[in-house]
Amino acid sequence: MKLSLSWIFDHINADWKSIPVEEIIKKINSITAEIEAFKKIDIDVKNFELAKVKEVNDKISLSIVDLNKTIELSNRLDAKEGDLFLVKKIDDKFAWVTLVDLGSEKEGLVPDLCIPDISAWRSQLETQDYILELDNKSITNRPDLWGHRGFAREIAAIFNLPLKPLDNFIIKPNIIESEELIENGACKKFATYSIPEIKIQSSSLFMAARLAKIDSRPINLVVDTTNYVMFDISQPMHAFDANKISQKIGPRFAKVGEKITLLDNETIELTAHDLVIADAQKPVALAGIMGGINSEVDNNTTALLIESANFDSATIRKTSTIVKKRTEASARFEKSLDPEQNILAIERFIKILSMHHINISNNPIQSFGIKTEPTILKVAHEFIEKRLGTKLTETFIIETLEKLEFLVKKIDNKIYEITVPSFRATKDITIPEDIVEEIGRFFGYANIEFVLPAKQIKPNSLFTTRRLRKIKQYLAFGAHMHEVQNYPFYDENFIKELNWQPLQSTRVASPVSENWVRLVDSLIPHLLKNIQQNLLQPQKLRFFEINNIWDTISKTTAIEKKSLAGIFFDKKNPVNFYECKENLNGLFTALGFDNIKWQKTENNSPWYSQYQTAELFYNDTSIGHAGMVSQSFLEKISEGSAFIFELDAQFLLQEQAPEKRFKNISKYPSVWLDISLLLPSNITVRQVTDIIAQSDAKIYKVELVDHFENPDWDNKKSLTLRYYLVDENKTLSKEEIDAVINKVSETIKTVGAQIR
Repeated sequence: MKLSLSWIFDHINADWKSIPVEEIIKKINSITAEIEAFKKIDIDVKNFELAKVKEVNDKISLSIVDLNKTIELSNRLDAKEGDLFLVKKIDDKFAWVTLVDLGSEKEGLVPDLCIPDISAWRSQLETQDYILELDNKSITNRPDLWGHRGFAREIAAIFNLPLKPLDNFIIKPNIIESEELIENGACKKFATYSIPEIKIQSSSLFMAARLAKIDSRPINLVVDTTNYVMFDISQPMHAFDANKISQKIGPRFAKVGEKITLLDNETIELTAHDLVIADAQKPVALAGIMGGINSEVDNNTTALLIESANFDSATIRKTSTIVKKRTEASARFEKSLDPEQNILAIERFIKILSMHHINISNNPIQSFGIKTEPTILKVAHEFIEKRLGTKLTETFIIETLEKLEFLVKKIDNKIYEITVPSFRATKDITIPEDIVEEIGRFFGYANIEFVLPAKQIKPNSLFTTRRLRKIKQYLAFGAHMHEVQNYPFYDENFIKELNWQPLQSTRVASPVSENWVRLVDSLIPHLLKNIQQNLLQPQKLRFFEINNIWDTISKTTAIEKKSLAGIFFDKKNPVNFYECKENLNGLFTALGFDNIKWQKTENNSPWYSQYQTAELFYNDTSIGHAGMVSQSFLEKISEGSAFIFELDAQFLLQEQAPEKRFKNISKYPSVWLDISLLLPSNITVRQVTDIIAQSDAKIYKVELVDHFENPDWDNKKSLTLRYYLVDENKTLSKEEIDAVINKVSETIKTVGAQIR
């Protein structure tokens, strides 16, 4: 967006030349918005002449007003006898003055002009100016800055200059207000003003030159004035030829298939989502974007209907994107303009026309829409200081806000009641932190002392991190497993292959796809899927995963937990339960848990074998399950066998292992003895070792040496165990050792074991 510095200072009671432009740009960049570039405009009016059209033929004959000289120039379609045009002298020839000659970067000829006082026409041209090129992204949140007055307010506040009252720029007619909602909020405010009699005049030289400098093409006095108002106070408006409109106009959504031809002669087919301005019969404008050619103001117009509205930003943005039309008006409406300034635009329009001696009717402004309630924020002085990290005076805070046209009232010694001006309340200032930002940018962030944040450093335990590292290291290097990381949702296609449904799992309200709708409550199904995905790899596969699962408490509540699961798979040879158990026991030993009990259980999960599944306990607390995969369940994926486990990872990561203290080694030698047993399959190793350990006080350790099972045996298995005994007071005699052997033998027989 481009801004004229001299135009900005129209609203400030000071001369723009009194402040170096470099200083203005530096301050704006640091406080308000980003100015990408600026350029100086120098117009040499000595080379310009005002010429009046005498005759229009193949060429146009013109009379130079100040030189009493007649010239001929190339034809142009907009010229007619009596029109006034600017021409320029190049050496000893003349040419039409173009928009580029007035500082524009767009090509085009300056239109015919309306100059009441021909003798003083040169004084209407600003010979010097600076054009500031603004980065639009830096003012997306500031709809008030999309016009020259908004920047005038900022510059006046920055340099402590008096901002001219708005009353200097407007004429207020009567207003008839109606608080009716318009199109369900798509149009928040809508106002019209009728001028029943008018003669369309040519462009004003002053306005045409200003519009050209900011790359807006001048057309005629009425159209130029609507554009001038938009660039002046950031409120788009539109002028309709009243004789081309049937009855009154108003906003509505278009009918499907309805069409409108816009001012650029492009015909648009409308949808039910497009907001239009329409009369009783047809759309006459695409709301907030562009007017229709069927209501265009031209030289034959004798009556006007002026429209100024406030449209919903999202509605305008959507239509603008679909029809691929980005206009100066749509760019402003998309920023959520002040809903109270549509009346102001008509009042500004009336003022400009009156300055050009256009007779204005006594008709009132017809206004529709609910008046916006002011935004009032209560902000504590301490809150501002704490957020900015510096001390501020009450005077500075109040004066800064009042310069920006906030109303500030002190409730007590510590609280400010701040009324936000309507032009800042639509999307910019809504919470107390926004007030802090206003104070901060004018105080200057560079003026705030740089102090490192004060934070009390507390010791942080690395126990969980180190425990996790130890678990992964053991499983990866000790148990030769590969870590996997799966998606936290069940794969619906895969669980259909398993012919299983997680009945208690938690469903998400807005799933990312139909295949990922339920959070996992077990990691086992994904490990089975990992096996299926890697069946082309070597026949032995070993995976583990540490991840979150969700236990459902109710329809709306689930508890997030950490789980550790693993799988040992062999496609050709049977997986040995006891070898896998030993791998897990090795993990427990590495973590310092020596008394994990494996207790046979019938787990409800369908993937566990009914006869080879154990529940693991630590001090009577269940920490998970381990066992062989049910063969009927595994066959849905592949042939082979597998051992799986799923443990409470939260317990493994946080539980402190018992502290181990040094125990003096006995001065007397210990004795170890082996015993081979044939016993029922339902008797666990833990049961046997406990029985042996409790049979005599001299036995201090029992361990499994070997085991064997034969399918031909009738629910029998063979175990070889080794037990150690010692006497703390003397060396054991043969008779004492034999007595222990006899005790062990008798005790073992109580569970149906046979000594081999």
